[in-house]
Amino acid sequence: MGPGAPARPRKTRRRPPTRPRAGGRAASRWGALQSENSTRASRGSLVVSPRGVLAVLSIEQRGLGDAEDLFRLYGSVFGEALTEASRRRWEWQYLENPVRDAGPEIWVAREDGRLLGQYASMPVRLWWGAREVRSSWGMDVFVAAQARGRGLGAQLFTAWSDHVDVALGLGLTPSSYGLFKKLRYHDVGPVPLFQKVLDAGAVARRRLGRVVGAAAAPVLRLALAARHPERRRRADDVVVQPAAGFTAEYDALWERARASYAMCVRRDREYLGWKYARCPHRRYDVLEARRGGTLEGFAVSRHEDHRGVALGWIVDVFADTADHAAKDALLGAVLDSFRAAGVARAQAFAMNAALADDLRRRGFRRHRGPMRAGAPAVLVGIDTEADDQWSAEGRREMGVRNAERLPALQALVEEYGVRPTYVVTWEMATRPQSASVLRALARSGRCEIGAHLHPWSSPPFRPEDLAAHTYPHNLPPELLLRQLTELTGAIETELGVRPTTYRAGRNGFDGGTLPILERLGYTVDTSVDPLFNERRKGGMRFAGAPIVPYHPDYADVCREGASRILEIPITAATSPALPKAVESAYARLPAIPWRGALKRFGLRPVWLRPSYTALPDMLAFADRLRRAGAPCFNLIFHSSEVLPGGSPYTPDEKSVARFLDSLRRLLAHLTGELGAVGRTYAEFAREWAG
Repeated sequence: MGPGAPARPRKTRRRPPTRPRAGGRAASRWGALQSENSTRASRGSLVVSPRGVLAVLSIEQRGLGDAEDLFRLYGSVFGEALTEASRRRWEWQYLENPVRDAGPEIWVAREDGRLLGQYASMPVRLWWGAREVRSSWGMDVFVAAQARGRGLGAQLFTAWSDHVDVALGLGLTPSSYGLFKKLRYHDVGPVPLFQKVLDAGAVARRRLGRVVGAAAAPVLRLALAARHPERRRRADDVVVQPAAGFTAEYDALWERARASYAMCVRRDREYLGWKYARCPHRRYDVLEARRGGTLEGFAVSRHEDHRGVALGWIVDVFADTADHAAKDALLGAVLDSFRAAGVARAQAFAMNAALADDLRRRGFRRHRGPMRAGAPAVLVGIDTEADDQWSAEGRREMGVRNAERLPALQALVEEYGVRPTYVVTWEMATRPQSASVLRALARSGRCEIGAHLHPWSSPPFRPEDLAAHTYPHNLPPELLLRQLTELTGAIETELGVRPTTYRAGRNGFDGGTLPILERLGYTVDTSVDPLFNERRKGGMRFAGAPIVPYHPDYADVCREGASRILEIPITAATSPALPKAVESAYARLPAIPWRGALKRFGLRPVWLRPSYTALPDMLAFADRLRRAGAPCFNLIFHSSEVLPGGSPYTPDEKSVARFLDSLRRLLAHLTGELGAVGRTYAEFAREWAG
């Protein structure tokens, strides 16, 4: 684990310790989870299946004499060619690790003397809470074919984690993440991946083909430069040079810099030499930063061919977290070396917030990475508003008949374990007919109540806003503050809950709204739609906005910034998939005539929105997001869409039935085949922050 991922100990599930210990379990969708026992003994374990007790196994730490048996087991599972090719790497990883106490940390299961399975780990020393603790990364598990289906893998996993102070793991698949959560591991948060395109032409040709890619490369290059500019810090006193070797200076650097990290793996010369200088299967380049001759930091990198594109990895950057000049100089030198080697794309995992900021300054952007493969969230946000707010007549009448259908809608989404969020307008919160329904739903605890501002219905309103169909962000700031204050108070008074989630009517949301939301105690906004473009009508355009949750910038809500508000964007993208910069260019196009023309060539926008997008397109889009490791699926629609005549999309009962059937099938796919779990916006925000 790299520097700085925050975590707190969790008490063991067997008996609470009488004093805080070093561990809890540490693995995650994105990061690591934890354990707290440190006894060392073999044990007998009952292996139980639905058919009953199958055998009594001995699970113990292996001795050096088990190596050949383990290789034979490995070969039976993965094939002899892989076994022979991996022998040297195996010896380096498990026998030569300088942190191991005695033998390799490999736990084996035997039955009548036969070796049936193993769980292997890599020991590290973890700096955590101003002290070092004995820790270990879970690496791999395999079980003989005749012993599968008996729960042996989980038993091996538990045997290992019970014998270290802090057990660390990465939940890279739904099954591994599910096992971690089943064993009560604590999710310590994401391991965000950052990416920077160095050769736009190579990336465009790989994604779009040689001819189209060559034409698109200049546009992609300009878009990336504008969207993610590279800003350098002045570091005249820092000199970067290739490292001659890991010397005693690296021990001194570790002792000086470690206190600036909340959590990080010990990086002394012995460990660094083993990991980077003597690694048999990879070649690493190491650069060091010096100031006045003193070692202030180092960076480790490597590059490889990935699907026909040269990919560079920044594997490690270590310096005092406050020494941005040294880290920036190291990052600049690594990027220069990548460019000289013809690397097209650079990537780095940011294990702490300080490094993430340094990467952003160098033009890196957050990318959907492989460490987001755990169970994603299904978020259903319902714009709970009066009937037919698309027409002037509907805005004058302000009927709330659609509220009668909300209990049935609630029951439908609950079938799939989903708790919706109703973002509520003034009239829905204050009219007795609708308020009584929403109040009952709020009291049930099976949903979240948020706020949804329509300037034409929220007091104090102006008569001209009714006809103009005003976007909230176009209101004078003092009027927007008053309307949001009144709406927030009305929801709290009439429905019994104070909202913390907001979505602007007509997606009318900009940086000026953020301070108002923060002032009123909101924590989540979900107004940003990466494909929304109503600039010609006076509305917003969110071209280039991330598709994953982020904290927006006060000056430009399409960029990551410093706001306390978590933006959970509406899930939208193009079909087929395009590079982000090209998709941003598409999002700048008005629907008429450009998007309509491109649709004839097969390029179209896709939302997880049953009234806008055909079911096959939504399912294919969801599959694509799941493969990319998306943390959430953000579905939206209007409460009035379940009322015949309540929206342009559902003029009659047949169209309502089609809408509900499409919603049902989408939720079944998300929560079934894709393993997603239902969350409200507030629940997701708490998990994201935690």
